[in-house]
Amino acid sequence: MTQQLDTSLEVYCQFLNSIPDAALLADPTGQIVCSNNSAIHLFGSSEGRLWARNIQEMIPEPAKAAHQELMGNYWVNPVARPMDNRTQLEALTKEGIPVPVSVMLNQLDLQDGRYVLAICRDVSLAQNQQKHLRAALDREHSLAMTDSLTGASNLRHFKELVSNEIERCGRHGRVFSLAYFDIDNFKLLNDSSGHAAGDQLLRRIVEIAKGRLRKTDVIARIGGDEFAVLLPETDAADLGSPVTHLLVEINQEMDKNEWPVTLSCGVVTYRTPPKSADDAIEAADHLMYQVKAGGKNGEQQTVFE
Repeated sequence: MTQQLDTSLEVYCQFLNSIPDAALLADPTGQIVCSNNSAIHLFGSSEGRLWARNIQEMIPEPAKAAHQELMGNYWVNPVARPMDNRTQLEALTKEGIPVPVSVMLNQLDLQDGRYVLAICRDVSLAQNQQKHLRAALDREHSLAMTDSLTGASNLRHFKELVSNEIERCGRHGRVFSLAYFDIDNFKLLNDSSGHAAGDQLLRRIVEIAKGRLRKTDVIARIGGDEFAVLLPETDAADLGSPVTHLLVEINQEMDKNEWPVTLSCGVVTYRTPPKSADDAIEAADHLMYQVKAGGKNGEQQTVFE
């Protein structure tokens, strides 16, 4: 619907400068008859003006034909289009850079003739802010689930994953296993070679685990030198490959670097679900300490039917 205003083009053009967004007034051919300072700042030519330019000049080449059709359709059906409901378009800045803009359209009947008012808002800054905000939130979310030193899951996140697996085990009769291992004589390494060497060892263990384990398996750093691995859909008969091979590869890396440490590991398999994630982790932890009490550097398994 065309809005009728009892005012001249000259007076209305003066009014446009009170609008903070870029505002353009164009005739049916798309020629700009006036613009405000915000529009000149965003779209203006090197001469610093927009008068007598065509709106099509501000549209990137790939979108010119579609925009021309939209303009033609709008003159036929001049329904006011609020900015919030308008599909975002791309427009060229005065530097020739495409930017996303939201556009409000309205057709006006002034004393001097019929025109279309286009109010354009550069939303690139808002989009960049949203992008950075999403990235920051993603980082915070990742930090909340990840051990900062090694990149493994932290205890809190690991418990959530184990709880989910327990629920799946109970609902669908699935089996899962959980391994818990500790680095024997880790303090000796820190004392003899320094904490940097200890940190290197911890990170290397996680790197090896992520390369060896399946994508569905999860390694977590539970404490200073203690790790746990969740192995969904893994029964006791299947444990030899993922867990034993992982321990062998880690021990080989320790020998290669002449780190005077070994691993003690406890592994539990649940064919019926445990009461809680804490119970599952504690059961594997208990087996690990039995290995330590028996001389360290070994693996012990049990199955809960």
